[in-house]
Amino acid sequence: MNKSTFQSVLIVKKSFVILLTFVMTHIFKMIPKNILNMNDGKISEIRQAVGEAFFLNKVQPSLDVMRETLNKYPKGSVALSFNGGKDCTVLLELAELLGDKELKIVYFEEPDAFEDLIEFVQTRLSVSPFTSLKLSSDIRRGMEELVSQENVEAVFLGQRISDPYAPQQINSASSPGWPVFMRVCPILNWSYGDIWHFIVSTKTSFCHLYEKGYTSLGPKSRTRPNPYLDDKPAWLLENYQTERSGRF
Repeated sequence: MNKSTFQSVLIVKKSFVILLTFVMTHIFKMIPKNILNMNDGKISEIRQAVGEAFFLNKVQPSLDVMRETLNKYPKGSVALSFNGGKDCTVLLELAELLGDKELKIVYFEEPDAFEDLIEFVQTRLSVSPFTSLKLSSDIRRGMEELVSQENVEAVFLGQRISDPYAPQQINSASSPGWPVFMRVCPILNWSYGDIWHFIVSTKTSFCHLYEKGYTSLGPKSRTRPNPYLDDKPAWLLENYQTERSGRF
């Protein structure tokens, strides 16, 4: 190879490297930030813990819904409603996998709440990377404050299709007469068994009342252990249709 040919090859290689760097830089910028922030190591651990089929059929679709919502709305305009129950406990775990630090956690204060539940909420939120907001028990007034003062446009809810008054779609607008925001239910299609499979398999922390036969937590004065469990842990319930049998 003569000197002229060698210099030409160097120029071509240099041009290729510059072009490749330019292309990769732009591709990197196009990737949603929430994907870049996802904790791949933690996700792999969860994937192995829950099993491949469960991860693909339940966990991944829920993560996709949450990621798409976080990418769709302005930064800081998405909140997650957390009351310490089993469903929103799973929801918070999923949110932490996405790593969007600008997600707000909303806790509506319940005057008739179990002491154990209050303690769990405080403990769980103290180790969460998100900003948490405690609002009054008047949910409508709290939502008005979130929308008008915190500029919240969408809220992640832990509702499932089997819950009373649950929406029929993952994304649905707030009810007439309420502040305008989008209700997003990432685990809408999870069953009671799915929730406990995730919690138990991943060793997710949860309110200890579920170890004492409670399967659905409402106001303390109107909630008892599920009579079908004989004080056994919630995840041993066989008939999921009796999930709310301790509520009255």
